[in-house]
Amino acid sequence: MTARLGADFRYTLAKFITFADQFVIYPNLEDGGEYTLRNEASLLSPLGAGWALKLSNIYERNSDPPPGILKDDLTWILGLQYSF
Repeated sequence: MTARLGADFRYTLAKFITFADQFVIYPNLEDGGEYTLRNEASLLSPLGAGWALKLSNIYERNSDPPPGILKDDLTWILGLQYSF
């Protein structure tokens, strides 16, 4: 059994750049001290007509991974985003 705790943050740094952060942690309620978490920090720059350029850094951690798997994972994504 696990719980889910999360937070979202968004801040406009300049007229055309927004910083956003989403943090989620899943603590294991049966085995104290075990958890998984995910944090996605991103910069978003609108291009016009609903399109935007988004640079994201995703950090994921599993406190008790299977053998042969690292505890930490880091991913960078540069994408074109459309909002409607």
